Amino acid sequence: ELTTFYGHAVVSGTKGYVDWRTQGRSDPLNGAAKTVREMGGLFTIAHPFMVGEPLCCGCRWEYPVMDYALVDSIEIWSGSWRKNALFNWMAVQWWDDLLSEGWRITGVGARDIHQLEQLHHADTANTWVEAWFCTANEILEGIRRGRCCVAPQGTVDVTAAAASEDTAVPAMMGDTIVAAAGQPLTLTVAIDALPEPGRLEVVSQGHVVVSQLVGEGSSTVILNTATPQQYLRVQIVKSTDDRTPMMFSNPIYRQT
Repeated sequence: ELTTFYGHAVVSGTKGYVDWRTQGRSDPLNGAAKTVREMGGLFTIAHPFMVGEPLCCGCRWEYPVMDYALVDSIEIWSGSWRKNALFNWMAVQWWDDLLSEGWRITGVGARDIHQLEQLHHADTANTWVEAWFCTANEILEGIRRGRCCVAPQGTVDVTAAAASEDTAVPAMMGDTIVAAAGQPLTLTVAIDALPEPGRLEVVSQGHVVVSQLVGEGSSTVILNTATPQQYLRVQIVKSTDDRTPMMFSNPIYRQT
């Protein structure tokens, strides 16, 4: 973890030293991110909206001119959701804003463990990655491509295909679908081990465009929606007023 006075970033898949020193807020970690890319690693912005100074110096992301083309992923679920609900929801909203601007950034979860007992908190999330092999390189490549979901337990996967093209290969999370904005789209959402009934929501441009109730356990849900301007993703939240999340997918993008 690169720990600076104006934000934290997690570096994965590198073996050499990454210089994290900056001159201030106007001197972002672009140099460090470029070095990580050159090493073949991943650059992740950690807990971007956590409490900052004076309670936690540097814990909040405060670099206003970061080159987001160099950012591979953002923590959208950091530590306990119950304790950090406001900070996590702000991270999700920022992620949606960046996706709406055209940046292709993977959403990930992190337990952010500082004490051993935090490893087992029920409201902390895992990043579940689709990989051909259980190796570091394959897992990192799965995150880089957006082939992952975020959940404490269970998984959600989503594929999309133009409704008029029955023979087309469906787009997976992280893929780009070739279709005109507004064209009918069929989504297939595969849910595994959902711990309790919830509400399945399709999010596009930061707005919920489709919503329906789903039961606990494993199921496959077929939804019809319109091809988005930039991206769509799926989230499953509790059917309560606070809409506590249970699962997040990563986006499927539209070719623009």
